[in-house]
Amino acid sequence: MSLQSAPIPIFEPLFAISVSMGDKHAMHGSFGTRSNKPLLGGDVKDAAGKTVGQIVPNTSASYGVVDAYGTYHPSVSMTIQWRSDHSFAYLNLNGVGVLGKPTTVYIHLEADAGSSYSWLNSRFLIGKVSHSPDGSTAFFDIFTLQEGLPHEKEEKSEMTNQQPTLVPLTA
Repeated sequence: MSLQSAPIPIFEPLFAISVSMGDKHAMHGSFGTRSNKPLLGGDVKDAAGKTVGQIVPNTSASYGVVDAYGTYHPSVSMTIQWRSDHSFAYLNLNGVGVLGKPTTVYIHLEADAGSSYSWLNSRFLIGKVSHSPDGSTAFFDIFTLQEGLPHEKEEKSEMTNQQPTLVPLTA
């Protein structure tokens, strides 16, 4: 039996989101400095630059903690309304970085089950978050894991049609 290493993940651009932000509110707590900013609204564009959705105003916010070591832990929740079918999606992201610099984040997106975007419910997404120099706008570049090469997909679909082989357990 030969061991194969897992393929190196490849990500492809999915969306670019630009969001206007409200005033920052900060407090110094026992875990560090916490801040929040309301997300006032913005556009969701696909990889080709076409606007495919809007950030729903008054439903979204950016939160973060700068811990005692200076590490920034952003947490953002936003609601998207898709243009194609007017359905909604909930986007939640968390990351680790340095406040004021682009931060890498993990993203979970959940779309309405009947939406043309429901295929995103089972996708692995990452992103890069950055801000305008004055902090009034946030930019979210979202990437999805490329799901293998075409021949790998064919092999996978052939495998799903096979019956499992049962192996007896021995004591």
